[in-house]
Amino acid sequence: MAEPEGARVTTSDEQDLGRGTMTPVARCGEWVLRPAGPHTPFVQDLLAVLAGAGCRWAPRPGGIAPDGRERVSFVEGLADWELVARGGDPYAHRPLLQIMRWVRRMHDLTATPGSGPAAQVTCHGDLGVHNLVYTPDGEASGLIDFDLAHRGSRADDLATALKELARLGEPESVPAQVRTAVRLLGAYGLEAVDLESVLSRRAAAAPALGRARRCPGRRCPETRRLETRRPRTALR
Repeated sequence: MAEPEGARVTTSDEQDLGRGTMTPVARCGEWVLRPAGPHTPFVQDLLAVLAGAGCRWAPRPGGIAPDGRERVSFVEGLADWELVARGGDPYAHRPLLQIMRWVRRMHDLTATPGSGPAAQVTCHGDLGVHNLVYTPDGEASGLIDFDLAHRGSRADDLATALKELARLGEPESVPAQVRTAVRLLGAYGLEAVDLESVLSRRAAAAPALGRARRCPGRRCPETRRLETRRPRTALR
C-alpha cells in the first residue's frame, strides 16, 4: 500500500491511546498507529472512499507505516468518557442524530448498485458512544474505529445503533428508549429502514418496541409516525 505524501512516522513521542484495550494503539503526530492484519486493506479502502467523498468526520487512511503498523489520521475531539468528565452527556440526541446521518452517507457510498432491497453496504460494525468523538460542547465531531467494518445490510448497523445508542433493552424508561430509537431511524432516513429486518437482528430491541406498541396511550407521535411510514421494502 502506497505511503501517502507527508505521512512520515517515527517511533519517538508516541502517546498511548489504548486505555484498557488489548490492542496497542498509539498516536504519533497526526497519525494513529495500530497493528495491521488481514482486514487492514479493507479498512484502508473504506476510509479512502469516505475521504474521497469529503467525509471529514472519518479518519483518513495512511497506509502502512515503515514498522508495519496500520496508520490512520487522528480525529481531534473528546472520547465519551472525557466528555462525561467535563459534565457532558454522550447520549444527547444532537450528536447521535448527526452520527446516524454520517452512517447513512457511508451506506449510500458503498451500496451495491442496482440491487434494490438486497443491496449490500459496508457497515461500521461497532456503532456506540465508545467510537464517537465529541467537541467540548458535546457535538459530534467524528466516528472512529472501523476495525469491525464489513459487507452486510443496512439493518446490521441500525440494529446495533438501536441497542447501543438508544439503549433499547436496558432497564430504563421504555417510552424514552423508543423515542430515541425513532429519532435515530428518522435521522438515518425512514425511507431506507426495514424495521422488521432491524428488529430481527436485535432481539433486545423487539420486546421494547413491542411493549410500546401494546400501550397506545404511552406511544409518542414519532413512534406512530414510524409505524405509518415504514416502507414495504428495505431500500429504494
